[in-house]
Amino acid sequence: MNFRTIYVTSHAKVTTLSNNLVVQTDNGTKTIPLEDVHLLVLGTPQVTVSGMAISALARTGAKVLFTGPNGKLSAETMNMYSTGRSASTIVSQVLWDVELMSVVWTKIIGAKLSMQVQVLEAMQKNASLVRMPLEEMELNDVTNREAVAARKYFPELFGSGFSRSNIDATNAALNYGYQILLSHVNLEITVNGYMTELGIHHQSEENQFNLGSDLMEPFRPFIDLWVSRQKFKELTPDVKVGLLDNMNTVIKYNGKNTLLRNAIPDHVNRCLRFLNGSLDELQMEVRLADEVSSDETNGDV
Repeated sequence: MNFRTIYVTSHAKVTTLSNNLVVQTDNGTKTIPLEDVHLLVLGTPQVTVSGMAISALARTGAKVLFTGPNGKLSAETMNMYSTGRSASTIVSQVLWDVELMSVVWTKIIGAKLSMQVQVLEAMQKNASLVRMPLEEMELNDVTNREAVAARKYFPELFGSGFSRSNIDATNAALNYGYQILLSHVNLEITVNGYMTELGIHHQSEENQFNLGSDLMEPFRPFIDLWVSRQKFKELTPDVKVGLLDNMNTVIKYNGKNTLLRNAIPDHVNRCLRFLNGSLDELQMEVRLADEVSSDETNGDV
């Protein structure tokens, strides 16, 4: 089972040998079984990756994220080896029932706003600012309570002068964390045989990840919470590593404690099954984890 995230931060060469991923740096060589790799993040453009390595990672279901000269994530691989994709799957996605899409979007935004309330409460902020839009939300969020909540949520969490349009370290960290989250969701969509381009709410022709942008929404507040608890002035490699490791946060998903990265496959699969009519009821409860012992957590995850 793929479970490891490999983050390369310095000049390196990435190749394969037998069934292993080989990372050569000035400090030595590390060998990782290919079947263990879930995500390979190239934290600098000064990394050479062999075509064989990219192909091998695609075959095992892993994803590769590339970083541009500005330090931001700039591209990711799209796996073409999914055993689930077929013409019938694509047709079913194109023909998803509008009412079912409305139900899914309502549950997604409800779960997201509920998580935002929990984040504000955890940080001892005024959670009523988001609780009210959550209570006012209608089917398909036709009155856009999500946007109303966002205008109050981010300044309350990060300070009165904060805006998502600001160019600062906080937004850089949020965007980086969201990209990591989106990559995990995109991977599960393609593994299930569906196209990331066709969303249920996001419909931009310029966004090749519309469906991923939809399905990731309930988990965004876990990124917000992590960033709000840190003190940093720029998006350093240490901050990026922290955001990557945040995917191992213990959360509560549908009543059980699990890791964030482990909740995503179940969440994506449930949403897709509901949309294609093979799941009658869609449960989507996302919460901060209860305080549990390490033994109990290990048992659940």
